[in-house]
Formats: sequence, C-alpha cells, structure tokens
Amino acid sequence: MFQKATSPIGMVKIFTDSIKLYKSTLLHTIIFSFIAALVSAHTVVQTADDHNFVLNTMMMYRLDWQFVIYSFLVLLVVIWAYGAIFYQINQVMNQEKTNVLKASLHGLIQLPSFLVTMILYMVIFVIGCMLLLIPGIIFGVSCILSVVLAGLGEKNPINALINSHRLVWPHWWRALVLSVIPFLFFLLIGFVGNFLMTEAFIHSGHSLSFLLMIRVVASVVLGCFYAPWFYGLMVLVLNDFKIRSQLDPKTKEKFVDNYDDVENFLEKNT
Repeated sequence: MFQKATSPIGMVKIFTDSIKLYKSTLLHTIIFSFIAALVSAHTVVQTADDHNFVLNTMMMYRLDWQFVIYSFLVLLVVIWAYGAIFYQINQVMNQEKTNVLKASLHGLIQLPSFLVTMILYMVIFVIGCMLLLIPGIIFGVSCILSVVLAGLGEKNPINALINSHRLVWPHWWRALVLSVIPFLFFLLIGFVGNFLMTEAFIHSGHSLSFLLMIRVVASVVLGCFYAPWFYGLMVLVLNDFKIRSQLDPKTKEKFVDNYDDVENFLEKNT
C-alpha cells in the first residue's frame, strides 16, 4: 500500500516514490494508458515512413480536413484516458478504492477543462518561445502543474494555470529538474529503441512496412507504460509543492536545508 508524503521530501525521494506509486497504480491505469497509446499510434504510421518527419507531419494536415477532424477526435480520447489515469492515481495515493467506471466518468467530466487547460498551456509556451525562447521555458515550467490540476478535478483552466504558477514559482529550479529528467529519459528510450529497430531493419532484409509495424508496436508499448509513471510523478510533485506552500517560514527553512541541496546550488550559482 502506497504511503504519500505528509512533509517535504527531496527530489531523489520523489523519484523513488514515483517507482513505488507506479507499481501500485499500474494495474489500475494500464487499460487507459493502452487506449491512449493505441489511438495515438496512427501518427507513427503517417510520419515514420522515411526520415522526413517534419515534412510528413506538415503534409498530413495540408488541406486534409478529414485527418484534422480525426486527429481532434483522437486527442479527445487521449485526454479522456489521461483524466481517468489521474483519477486512479489519486485514489491510490489517498488509499481509496479505484474504479474503472468512476475513473472513466471522471475523465469525461474533466474533458472540457482538461482540453482547454492544455490548449492554454501550449499557447503560453509557444508565445513564450517566440519571445527569444527563455520566457517560454520560464512559463512552461511554472505552469506545468496546471495539467495535473485539471486532470485531478480543477474545473477552471485559468485557476489551474494560476495555482500552478503560485505553487511552482518559489521552487522553479526544482520543478525544472523534476520535469526535464523524465523528458530526457523518454527521449533516450525513444532514441535507443529507434536506433535498434532501424539497425535490425537494415540487416534483416524485411520490407519498410515491417519496420513501420515494429515502430507502431514499440510506440504503443512505450506510451502504455510510460504515461502512468510520468503522471504519477507529476502528482507527487504537486503534493510536495502543496505541502511546501503551507509551511511557515521557520519550518520551511528547516526542510530547505535538509532536502533541497540541488535546488539551493542552482539558485546560488545561476
């Protein structure tokens, strides 16, 4: 049974707790992560037929409104599934019973606010990146928990963004590290997997369609098992930041000294 933290914890402890939470929630979330990964697999087929990934992606949407509508429907299914995953993770963290039907209903109820929050987050991030990149990184990190808040039950997308900024801003460097490491881990797995599949394809003599099939299967498997861990990690980060926001200054200083050596180093040397 997973025990969530009731006091601030260090970044290493958050990552180790994320593994424990992952083990406790995997069976309860796997069906939703599988659905999300499966319906998203069409993008691999459309973009992986050669090395021109960007060109192929642009061609998919060029004057093809049927594909745009289809992709939007896929996005709705994915967001619904992620909302259900958040529900299951939250139930396990609070030592309450999980329920597939209730999780499905939660994902459906949160779908509008979840969708709008994601759109607003991406708009803020893109506009920030257009302004010499740095603002995009700053606001992208400070608003990263807005998606978690929306997935867990926040109805107002604006409130989700504001509350995320309020919680993250005092610990911005900490949030950066906790969000970048999973992203780099995902890229590393994808790069290694793609390299191995490409090498196997070159030396096997199979057709290109065989490589596409392997890539689709690999993307589904990766998405199926990665999403529950990543979102569980983000829920733990949200819980930790909420605890920190409620500490009085003296208690906060004590925990900062004990647990945040990496964050202190970054703040003092940048």
